[in-house]
This record gives sequence, structure tokens and C-alpha cells, in this order.
Amino acid sequence: MNHQDSGELDGDNGVMKRIYLHFKVEVELDEDEKPDRVANEIARVIQKLYVVRSAELTSAVVKE
Repeated sequence: MNHQDSGELDGDNGVMKRIYLHFKVEVELDEDEKPDRVANEIARVIQKLYVVRSAELTSAVVKE
């Protein structure tokens, strides 16, 4: 999960500026859990709670 567009009012002119936030998230999954499903759920929660324009998974790395 990495792109979240968030707006912030820019001083006096009231224009929203776009900010890209990049997160590194480490989760532990059971053998039967699918990483894509978990990533999509995390992105959905971020979009719902923070009213972001978009949230997406751009890569997933499995650590043994």
C-alpha cells in the first residue's frame, strides 16, 4: 500500500494541494490468508477513514 492522495488547504488561497504518502507495512498472515486480499482491505479502510482519493498496493514482498 503506498499512494494516498490527501488534500490540505494551501494558506490564503484555499486551494487543496496533493500529497503522496508512502507507507511500509509489515503483517503476519496465516498460511490460508491471501496477501492481495489483506492489502485490498487495508487500502479500503484507509480510503474510508481518511477520505483519500486513492490507495493502492504497488508491491508485496514475502519474507521467510
